[in-house]
Amino acid sequence: MRVIVVGAGKVGTSLTAQLIREHRVTVIDQEPKLIENIINVYDVMGVCGNGASYEVQKEAEVGKADLLIATTSSDEINILACLVAKKLGVAHTIARIRNPEYETQLRFMRGELGLTMSINPEKAAAHEIARVLRFPAAMKLESFSKGRLELVEYRLPEGSALDGVRLLDIYRNARARVLICAVSRKGQTTIPSGDFELKTGDKIYVTAAPEHLSAFFQYLGVFRKKASTVMIVGASKMCYYLADELLHMGMSVKIVDQNEARCAQMSEQLPRALVIMGDGTDSELLAEEGIDAKVINIHTIKPLDTQLIAASAKKTGRVVTVEEHSVIGGLGSAVCDALAEKYPVPVKKLGIQDTYGESGPAEKLLEKYGLDVPSIYSAVRAFVG
Repeated sequence: MRVIVVGAGKVGTSLTAQLIREHRVTVIDQEPKLIENIINVYDVMGVCGNGASYEVQKEAEVGKADLLIATTSSDEINILACLVAKKLGVAHTIARIRNPEYETQLRFMRGELGLTMSINPEKAAAHEIARVLRFPAAMKLESFSKGRLELVEYRLPEGSALDGVRLLDIYRNARARVLICAVSRKGQTTIPSGDFELKTGDKIYVTAAPEHLSAFFQYLGVFRKKASTVMIVGASKMCYYLADELLHMGMSVKIVDQNEARCAQMSEQLPRALVIMGDGTDSELLAEEGIDAKVINIHTIKPLDTQLIAASAKKTGRVVTVEEHSVIGGLGSAVCDALAEKYPVPVKKLGIQDTYGESGPAEKLLEKYGLDVPSIYSAVRAFVG
């Protein structure tokens, strides 16, 4: 298939790297350096010019392409590029559209302008953050049937209430209508029957309506406290999409930004959110909003800045260490030794537990050892209470 990519920025370059494996790709961008870089790295054709220009698209032979994807930082250029491409005879067009003002017009763009699809990285990222807040311990969450049904992937941790329990007993005792439709154990996936017994480390795939999923995880004791108030620093496009989704989930949202114009715009777009003009890194402002935490980047264990660790522990009262290393003899152990001598406080060590290491994709290993974002979030929430 012949594909035209308009925009050689980060998104366009990343997309090109994926597409050239199976398709012929032509890249259009106004910046000569970007075009030079991309044709030197990848086996693609490059055209320098405005991707929304009729003449430039003709030079790139857009009319002979099967698909055009517009990925520039300008929504307007992306929409116009797709419109011109459609007039030149391209069957399918995809535009990167990020502005919330265009959200309500997407149906019109598809129906009247012939836009095949729109992509919104900020909205997708906001949806993922909202998912983490709603189901912190879930590894993945997918929605079906316009949100009426959800599928959650969840790994059973050590000490789970489901360890050694048959599915039939779960269905009898849990006051929620859920279906555990698949179980993955040691790389093998099983469609379980009612007599199937769950074990620690199993990945279970649970499907149900959203309210029943919430009740099921509450039954497990996974989510004892649901986030009710969220503070977002920075009134960006992603902030809008995230705040809008959280408000629909029934959460209270506070937005902090230093720019008066952005605060005014956000107040108008999201009247149910509390918008505060101020510095989101101001410790006094964060303390007023009930957020009191300190993050320390320990760049070396030897020597270890024990005075800094002790001083921070006096302020926070609890310490969480996170490391891509064994919890035995690593950063957590060094911090515990320092605090035991100078200022003993409760410590939670997150890292690779007492087990053999494995090789594999970094993302999968982080999930396996509980060092991905949802796992860390869930562990810290449980520790803090």
